[in-house]
Amino acid sequence: MDDTRLAVWRVVTATAVLTVGAVLGWVLPLNLVMAFGLLVLLRICWLEDNIKNDLDGTSDLPANHLDGLRMRQRMAWHVLGLWPDPNRRTATPGLVASAMRGQIQAWSALLLVILAVTVGTAAGQTAVLTLVAVAVILRLAFRQADNLIRTLAHLDAGQPLSKDRLIPTHKWAYSTRAPRDDTRF
Repeated sequence: MDDTRLAVWRVVTATAVLTVGAVLGWVLPLNLVMAFGLLVLLRICWLEDNIKNDLDGTSDLPANHLDGLRMRQRMAWHVLGLWPDPNRRTATPGLVASAMRGQIQAWSALLLVILAVTVGTAAGQTAVLTLVAVAVILRLAFRQADNLIRTLAHLDAGQPLSKDRLIPTHKWAYSTRAPRDDTRF
């Protein structure tokens, strides 16, 4: 598949995530939206924990990730008849962590769009305040969708994300703290 078609599919994937979020936010009642949001937040935290504690700074995949990879390959073979290409590069911790970062970005975009639609339909405040809140939340969702497109481009090329994109840190969050020494852990 040429690069143009891959780029189109990346955009279609990000748009589908945003569309599903909008439909779920519109259709689901508020209590189900909150329960779904809690489950999505738990999934995001679990993926972040796996990236930071299991895959960051390792040269080999941990056994639990290898077992999951083999199970997915067997399932793809049994259900879809797809056997992995022997010429394909094996999964590295960087690629697995990049795929997990893409999942985080997709789940975050989905959750933010659901939140924006829920705020837009359920807010009883003034129209201007509601529109501003929805616009800010949608901006965050579109940023996550844009990051998802970039992550998919890296994964399609077989390259892991850079360290600053894989484990993003926000300078403003640490601006008043003393410098940290992460090498002691």
